Amino acid sequence: MAHPNLGYEKFVQEANEYFTQLASDFGHPNEESRASMIWRAVIHTIRDRIHMGEFLDFISTMPMIMKATAIEGWKFRDKPLHEYQTIEEMKTLVKARQTDYGEYEFDWENPTEELITTTLASLEQYVPDSQMEHIRGQLPEEVKDVIPN
Repeated sequence: MAHPNLGYEKFVQEANEYFTQLASDFGHPNEESRASMIWRAVIHTIRDRIHMGEFLDFISTMPMIMKATAIEGWKFRDKPLHEYQTIEEMKTLVKARQTDYGEYEFDWENPTEELITTTLASLEQYVPDSQMEHIRGQLPEEVKDVIPN
């Protein structure tokens, strides 16, 4: 009989590997905790701008811990929580969420727009191109440019 925690340990290992790679992609290896805060801020900012069904499709192929983090604190709404129209508005929301999630001393020189693009590019291993196109279709023109093709 399989040990009941083996599935959970696999989920944790998979998430740890992902955030280790993301930290390296940001140019800050060994900063997995900060990378996960940025990921969460970016994903929640997108989550709160697109339709609920589209977001569920978006996260459906992600690892379990990432799915759980993506929906943390999410409330059902008939329309999206945020209606940002510009990249500057999106970046402001991402930065505010980083602070909300505990990142008070963010001293990387990476521009927020680059962090958003890197975060979304890192999901190509989980999210099919067709699904990324659906996400692009839900975002304002100016914001679409941060989503990798």
